[in-house]
Order: sequence, then C-alpha cells, then structure tokens
Amino acid sequence: MNLYIKQKISVVVGSLLLLFVISGCSLQNERVSTPKTVSNTDEIDIISEKINNVDKIPNINDVVILVDDLSITRKDFEIQKIYQEGKKDKEIIHSLIRTKATKAEAIRLNIEPSKDKIDAYLMQTREGLYNKDEGSEIIITYIEALGLSTEEYLELLGELAYDMYQREALWEHVKERGTYTDYEEYVNSLAEKADVKFIDVQIEKIYRG
Repeated sequence: MNLYIKQKISVVVGSLLLLFVISGCSLQNERVSTPKTVSNTDEIDIISEKINNVDKIPNINDVVILVDDLSITRKDFEIQKIYQEGKKDKEIIHSLIRTKATKAEAIRLNIEPSKDKIDAYLMQTREGLYNKDEGSEIIITYIEALGLSTEEYLELLGELAYDMYQREALWEHVKERGTYTDYEEYVNSLAEKADVKFIDVQIEKIYRG
C-alpha cells in the first residue's frame, strides 16, 4: 500500500468509534475521542470529503506540539476538529496532549500490550466482517470506499488495537502499584507533568487563551 495513503487512512481509521462496533471491544476507563454517531453511508461520504479537504490546508503535516518528544501535527488537530465537532479547540488540543502523554508514559515504562488480546480482537473482527455480522455493513462500505481490502483494513486496525491495549496494560500496571484508583485523574496527572512544547504560536494561543 502506498505510504501516503496508509498514513491518511490510518488517521481516519484511528478516529472512528465505528471501528469497534463489530467486536464490541471497549476498555473499562478508556476515554476515546469520538465524533457524533456515524450511522449511514451518506455521513461517511461527508466525513471522507472533509478529511480529503484537510490535506489542502497549507503546512498540514507540520508538527505543532511536542509532548515528551512525541509529535502532534496540524493534521492531527484538524482531523480531531472534524470528529469532535461541537467541542472547543482548546478541549481538542488538551485531548491530544493527554493521549500523547499517556503514550509517552507507556514507552517510558516499557509497557507492552497483550498480544493474545490483540489477536483475539482482530480475529473476532475478521470473523464479523467475513460473516457479514449485524452492524458490519457500514464498516464494509467504508472499507470499500477507501479502496482497501479487508486484510489491509485489519492491518491498520491492528495498529489502533496496539495503542488501545497498551493503554489498558499501563493502567493495570498503575493500579497494581496502588498509586491511582481513578483513570481520568491519572491521565490528567500525566498531561500536567508532561514536557509540552508548542511549536505553533497560534495553537499555543488557543490552548492558553
């Protein structure tokens, strides 16, 4: 698959809650940035068009924030503005910072997700797609609209699942230590102590305004 296409699709795939519909996969205490419910192909077309237009924004791939040396790009921000329509830009930026701070902490602690859980999740999703289980129609339509095969889609979904289960493993590690009992409090603490460097002045003004 073309690298540019893969990166673009990965952003879309990583942002949609509907990717979890078939498997029913959700983590306790997992906070997922999601858009309004996507329920039909017309809405998918509208969202896809907005995503395509994002690439026309000047300097769209520029890094605008560094969180513990992990980058947030202008594209990350603009994509989340589409999927979190109705939220204030400041809230979206904070959500992105939280996500990166959590990822950075997992890397720092050498936390790895459960391979068995990822494999089981992908197997359940694969079976749901190939068997055309109830609720799979929209996802199948979406995959076809992107020009992907089911296996290419599952490859991208595996990357998303890795991050999701890595966060789960991190939280289990924290609970075992007894440091925190509330996930939101813990993630907020990571965001507060993270080394956040704003590269883009306008983004910083939005966040601190």
